[in-house]
Parts: sequence; C-alpha cells; structure tokens
Amino acid sequence: MMIRWWSMLGLFAAPVYGGATPQALALHPGENVVTAAVYDPIRDVAYFAVADTDFRYSLEMASGTLVRVRLSDFKRTGTLKLRAGENAIHAALLDAAGANGYLGIYGDPNRDVPAQVVHVNLSQWRRVGSAPLGKQEFGISSAIWGTSDGEAYWGTLYGSIVRMNLPSMTATAALSLQRENNAFQCGVTDPDGQTGYFGTASGNVMKIRLSDFLPLGNVSVSQAQAGFRAVVADPSGRYLYWAAEGMPGRIVRLSLERFQISGILEIPDEKDFVAAFVGPKSGTASFITGGQNPSIIEVDLETFQETGRLPLSESDGSAHCGFYSSKEQAVVVGMDGEPAQLVKVDYPGALRPSRDMPVISDPDSF
Repeated sequence: MMIRWWSMLGLFAAPVYGGATPQALALHPGENVVTAAVYDPIRDVAYFAVADTDFRYSLEMASGTLVRVRLSDFKRTGTLKLRAGENAIHAALLDAAGANGYLGIYGDPNRDVPAQVVHVNLSQWRRVGSAPLGKQEFGISSAIWGTSDGEAYWGTLYGSIVRMNLPSMTATAALSLQRENNAFQCGVTDPDGQTGYFGTASGNVMKIRLSDFLPLGNVSVSQAQAGFRAVVADPSGRYLYWAAEGMPGRIVRLSLERFQISGILEIPDEKDFVAAFVGPKSGTASFITGGQNPSIIEVDLETFQETGRLPLSESDGSAHCGFYSSKEQAVVVGMDGEPAQLVKVDYPGALRPSRDMPVISDPDSF
C-alpha cells in the first residue's frame, strides 16, 4: 500500500510496524530518488543527494541537489543546487568536523565525461569547487577516508581507485585493478584506518594498504551472482561483513587476519542490501535491505545469526541508502517515490526477534 501524508509541512503519519510509528518526510516535487546520504553526528544533521530519476550517468543539463535535514525534529533545513552536469551522486564523504562535504559525480563513459568530485562548504552552505578524477575515470560509486582527514579514495565503474588530496582537490594517484562488471560499489577501512577494502559489483574484495597505495590481495566470492553494495567492519578488528545485492539476501563474513571467507549468512526472503552499520546493540551489526518493503536485519557478530528484523515501509518505492543515528536512536532511510520520502524509525526499540538463519560455510554456494 502507499503511505499517505496529511501535514502541509511534509511530515506525516505512517503505519505502525513492530510497535513503532515511523516518521516520514516528503521531499519536493521532482525529487524522486535519494541516491546517497551522509550523517553528521556532531550536529545531528543529515545530507541527502536527490535526483528526479534513477538514471545512473551524468546528464548534461541536469543539476544534482543536496538536501539538509535536522534529525531532532526531522525537518528540512536547506536545499543546495549544484551546477548543470553535476549529477548523479552515488557516493559522498563528510570531514571529521562536519564542515565540508565531498560529492562524487558519476560522469558518463558513453560521452567521455569523467567522474568528478564537488566540494561543498556545509557551514556556509555553498558550493566551493570541483575537480575531475582524470581521463577515463568514470562512475564514482564508493569512497573512504585515508590515513589523514584530507585524503580520500574513490572507487569507480571500471575497477580503478583514485586517491585525491581534498584540500587541494587534486587527484594524486590511481590504481587500475579490475575491469568489466567490477565497479567498486562499497568500501571500508579496518579499525586502525591503515588498510582499505573495496567490494565490486561482481563479488570481489580488494585489499589496499593506504600509506603507500599498494594492493595487498584480492578475494573472489561470487562467480555468477550480483556483488556487494554495503560493508561494515567488526569493531574488534576480526571480520568484515559484506552485504550483497540480489535475492536471496546474503552477508559474507571475511576474516581480516587470514583474508578469506569464514561464513555466508543467507536471508531467504530479503534482497538487495544497501547499507550496514555496527550496533546499536553490543556485539551486533545491522543491515538495511533495498527494493520495495525494505527491512533492517540485526545480526549477532559472534554467532553470525540473524537475531532481529524490523520492516521499514510498505510503500511502492525502493530504498537506496540509509544510516543509523546513535543520538536519535533511530534509522533513517531514503525511499523512492513521486516525490521521494525519508523514513525515520526508532531502532532497536521496535526490533522484532527473528528465527535463526543458517550459515552457509561453502563459498561455492554463493
């Protein structure tokens, strides 16, 4: 069923799921897809990249839009339009102080338009400038911070990773690691921040030492199915948990010490994971599914079993991004629609207990 709203401000009542009443914030007409989100825990503010369609490549005359939302009362507090051609945005970074944002613009290999990074001063709420990643670098879909706050790594469509100095907005190095359907769609650093890991659209994981930008290894998980869209690191530094696209939903546990797969958890009736985060319960991680009727799946990291589930919405739209706010004790997810909406739900307060799901230990079954 469609979620309906009544408030002229765009904040509307939503159905009750698991004892919680989600809040939903309707975006403006023409803002139909939420493509990326970043959260500032210092100010308790979130930033959402929105577009009128889910077309992945940059359109020459279209402008990307950044929406600012205050989470305490779940109200929209700002809209920033980028320049023509600065779209679509599928990856973004926020500096540690929350003062600057960096938006990855996809580009278009069919028109030889390279990917670029747009710098936004969030304190002054203005666009500062932009810089291309370089010739033949297209399709930014992931990003991680380096060993310093001014160094970022951007994962691209054709399997390269570009290192950029953000204060000078200069691309300083690039590694061409994959080809074909091996877009780097998500990335994470280990708890020490010394090693980066990128997951591909075809199910590979690439390991890179950030200090000297040196590839350290590659693990192939999926040979014939969709790859990874989200990843989270175990705070203890033992494992990474990679969440896959496709149905049924699958979460792959990768040992950091051995750099090999140590288990695969199958979620039969869910699909297309789009986001992941540690907690909020001690010893757990949570994974947000995409597609229609998205859910949050809680997983115990020690037993590697599903322990809880929370349906988020019964709308006709799909989810592409989401995050957890520890200050609000809530999850916020962007849902497609005409217009799109942001859904905020208490978490883990409304979590439902789940039956145990089997761990698949044989990687060939993935």
